[in-house]
Amino acid sequence: MSAVVIGKDNPTVDGFATTGLTFNHALSAVKFVAGDDLPNCVVKSIKLDGVRYKGTYTLGTDAWTLTDDTQAFTLRLNKVVAGNGGAITEDGKGETLFMMPQTLSDDAKIEVVLNDGTADFTVGASIGGTKWEMGKTYTYHISNNFVSLVTTNDKFVAFTDETLTDQVAFFLSASATTAGTTGEILAPAGVTVTPTTFASGASNLSVKVTWPKDMGNYVSMEISFAGKKKQILMSRQTPTEGDAYWLYSLPETTSQHLENDIIGLQNASESDWIAMTSSPTYTKDNYSQVIYDNSSKGDIYLQTLSIPSANRFASLLATKEDFDQNVMYCVEQKAFTADFGFKDCERNISRESEKWNIVLNGGHFKEDVTNLKARVVISSDVPDTQITDLGRDLTCGDPVAISVDKATSTGVSATPYVKKRWDNLQNNTANNGTRKVNVQVKNDNLDEWYDCGPDGLMSDRFTWGNNFAIGYNQYHGRGNNWDNGALPIVRDYYEVHQKHPMFGLHRWSIIRDNADANIMGNALYMIFCSARQWNGWNNRSIYRNSMSGEWSYIACNQANCITDPENPNYNDVYNGGRFITIGVNGRNWRWSSWQNYPGPLTVWIPVVYTDSHCGLNARPTDDTPIPGTSVNE
Repeated sequence: MSAVVIGKDNPTVDGFATTGLTFNHALSAVKFVAGDDLPNCVVKSIKLDGVRYKGTYTLGTDAWTLTDDTQAFTLRLNKVVAGNGGAITEDGKGETLFMMPQTLSDDAKIEVVLNDGTADFTVGASIGGTKWEMGKTYTYHISNNFVSLVTTNDKFVAFTDETLTDQVAFFLSASATTAGTTGEILAPAGVTVTPTTFASGASNLSVKVTWPKDMGNYVSMEISFAGKKKQILMSRQTPTEGDAYWLYSLPETTSQHLENDIIGLQNASESDWIAMTSSPTYTKDNYSQVIYDNSSKGDIYLQTLSIPSANRFASLLATKEDFDQNVMYCVEQKAFTADFGFKDCERNISRESEKWNIVLNGGHFKEDVTNLKARVVISSDVPDTQITDLGRDLTCGDPVAISVDKATSTGVSATPYVKKRWDNLQNNTANNGTRKVNVQVKNDNLDEWYDCGPDGLMSDRFTWGNNFAIGYNQYHGRGNNWDNGALPIVRDYYEVHQKHPMFGLHRWSIIRDNADANIMGNALYMIFCSARQWNGWNNRSIYRNSMSGEWSYIACNQANCITDPENPNYNDVYNGGRFITIGVNGRNWRWSSWQNYPGPLTVWIPVVYTDSHCGLNARPTDDTPIPGTSVNE
């Protein structure tokens, strides 16, 4: 016991200083009683194992500093108990254990040796996580059918109005001496809990909940195990701007602290986009993802490390001074997404130089107006071998500036973004095909770029010449074979940039049948392959070019004008158009006049020409990018 009095040094009339002293217990008392279900037996010994026993006590502050050394302490009793719940250890007989105050480690346990008149047997249980406080007495009931049900927290607080999916609500440990004991977790109708059952021996089992947003703000789960029951209360709260659970969508640290009575914070979801820190200053090098030890009892801040393309949540287990007050907090980060490209074909861009706006939407922001830079890049999961020296950054010139208004959570590039032309003029895999792209943003005054979703596509299948493009695939048809002949061309060419102002279906085009405006479901009328000719096809639409008796084949042609760009037809091409023929057996291509082509073909390569409606007769450059209506217009 200890007592401290400061400043009581004034002598009394007899020359001596006197004062009253109030003594306090500096240790924790541990006792044992017989459980009601303990049979008549002899308690031979009780052992406390894995308990720290070395430390320093500071007089005046009543503070203990313990070492990590542990030891087992054994009481040898040989005491008869009658199963009536009476005391096993008694005061005055040296049977109460006075221990240093501590939070017991996971290895701490109790073992009791009993004798039922025929043989010794041992019962025991873990007491890890128990907190012994100064001046308090802890009484343990010894039972032959020991049941332990422990949860890390009895409260789960979700700071969101949205549906939660598979979020960690608490950790559970359970044990019983009876083999085969199982427990059950019951949630109200509409709330899904995983798992719903657990077995004896479960240790730190993560229990996850899916909680629809229309289920109300307060629900509870009941846990039952071998006669013991616990309740977990779940509640929703709406975070107010600037409080501890308001997570910003841009990587930075919350401006307000969590309560300083939290002595530890654990990332129960193991989310890789959130960190805990003792500093309100953001640093991208802080990756304390799992546990933050706040032994100094200072403020804890939350720091986000990346930008979310969808709302996301993290469960954080806050350990309090009073273990019974632990809380699992669920915090939300609002999605912050980007859109880019031409209207009606958003996020679907070509290899060519283009000019359009980048638009940012959603999110939580720290400042009333957040100034950002934005650019488009090829996604990092595209292999470097498919990017080569052309690089991931698709910016022509400087990235664009965007001011995001906090009130509306939107921002549009101050000037149109110009995407560079991405082409090495080689007909190979690195140059052709489809790649994922996305927007990256960064704070105007920082250097770090962060990915911002969702993903888009950059996909062209053209090898460029002067004013035309020739597809690199060859298509083989057999008989009346739509699947092997025309359909692959439709898929490769028609499905790229349907509404793109340069590469849309009605700008650069393989000739279509005039009988059906639904070109996505229509056979190619001007280009086909036939060893026996396809039934029902008109020979007038088959072309030939005789060069020394060798057959050539038609691929595509160029229309002089498209009277109805949304419904191009045969006559637009036939009347004054021109087409290209490609020689068989390696002969060069050449312009030709309109001719019939009655002979058999086995292979063709589609060739795509621009029409005058496009308004561009030469390939776009970075200085003369393709213009068009932007996504936000």
